[in-house]
Amino acid sequence: MKRCKTCLLPDTYPDISFNDHNICNFCVSNSHQADDPVEQRKLLQKKNHLKEEFEAYIKQIKGTADYDCVVLFSGGKDSIYLLYLLKEKYHLRPLAVTVDNDFLSPRVHLNIKNAIQLLHVDHRFVKPAHGFFKRLYRQYLLYPEEKTYCDSICDICQMVILSIGLNLAAEQHIPFVALAYSPDQARYFERPKADLMKSWVPHTLDTAEFTDDDKQYFWDPDRYDHHPRMFLPFYALEYPGIGNIMKLLAEKGFGKKINLDPIRTSCKMQWVIMQLDLLKFGYNPYAWDTCSLVRMGKANRDMWYLVLTFGTWLLKNGLVRNMDRKKVLDSLELDIRSILKKN
Repeated sequence: MKRCKTCLLPDTYPDISFNDHNICNFCVSNSHQADDPVEQRKLLQKKNHLKEEFEAYIKQIKGTADYDCVVLFSGGKDSIYLLYLLKEKYHLRPLAVTVDNDFLSPRVHLNIKNAIQLLHVDHRFVKPAHGFFKRLYRQYLLYPEEKTYCDSICDICQMVILSIGLNLAAEQHIPFVALAYSPDQARYFERPKADLMKSWVPHTLDTAEFTDDDKQYFWDPDRYDHHPRMFLPFYALEYPGIGNIMKLLAEKGFGKKINLDPIRTSCKMQWVIMQLDLLKFGYNPYAWDTCSLVRMGKANRDMWYLVLTFGTWLLKNGLVRNMDRKKVLDSLELDIRSILKKN
């Protein structure tokens, strides 16, 4: 497999091409954008303005409800840092909310327990009933709506998580919901109001496998008289980078009790869908985010070269995370061959 000399993106990635120096078209395009000081200055001004607006907004809403915000809390480093930032710097009273999809790792449960104790915040687990996630995952594995399994599963799962956060905020009249997308993941600072004024119930829930109760997990503004706002704070607020975040959290006492491994996923389902995409398409969609960080000098190239080469080969051939993948597939009553054959 050929890889970009700069960012390590593989030649199996869609729409990729290489120049005579084995540098991919995405790196070439990014270098032109990064060298434009005018555009960089405009973006910085925009983010500073958004930060000022946000800080003015939280002064207005602070104390107007039992909680100032819902923080969708995965127990990973970014969500711990966001919870820390909103509580300690901005002095808000957040409600941390974790959606249990049946496949959270034991380490995540321990991280969450320790983090909420250290930060002294209220926390709530939300676990949909009646095999909701099993039926949802089976539907989107056997009949994916996006090209890749990662996109299909992660998109619908994320929609459920965001919806549950919005539902809780709407029911308790909490002003806003926050989620810890890193600056490299966040495409905007605030979810457009137009998106929050329409139903998120997917058409796939009209099939016989699902009930009206299942639809209640998805956001529908017509059910509520209060419509919370939704922010991706790290688009504009301070984000010192993975290394500095881990160092800060360790200094605050988190590192002694919490696993802050920057490359470990918190969801067992992801080992299944990554293997499926490697087998069917020859690439892992998550490689885009990783290779983007390498391209920008925010991730160690040598370390990720080993992960993306040796680790990818192991995962594709079913030689890594066997217990995690088996637990997911057994729970869903599926196997890799039957999923691939269906599609």
